[in-house]
Amino acid sequence: MINKEDTNAFNITFKTSNEVYIFVMNWMRSYPSDIEIISEEILPDTNELYQNDRTFQKMVKDFKKMKNDKLDYILKNNK
Repeated sequence: MINKEDTNAFNITFKTSNEVYIFVMNWMRSYPSDIEIISEEILPDTNELYQNDRTFQKMVKDFKKMKNDKLDYILKNNK
C-alpha cells in the first residue's frame, strides 16, 4: 500500500479502440493496492455538435471557465 503523501489523482483523456480500452481497464483493476479508480466514463463524440451548435459551444466555454474557477478556488482554499 502506498502512503497518502506519495499519491496523486490525475485525469488522462485519450481515444482508442474498445479492445485497448478493455485491456487498459483490466490492467488497472489488476493492481487494487496501487490503483484506485475514482471515476470511469466513456465520452460521447461531440465534434459535430460543437461545430454546428452555438448553444453547445457556449456550454463548453462556460464549463471550461467554471472548471478553471473551481481549480483556482481549490488551490486558494484547500489547506
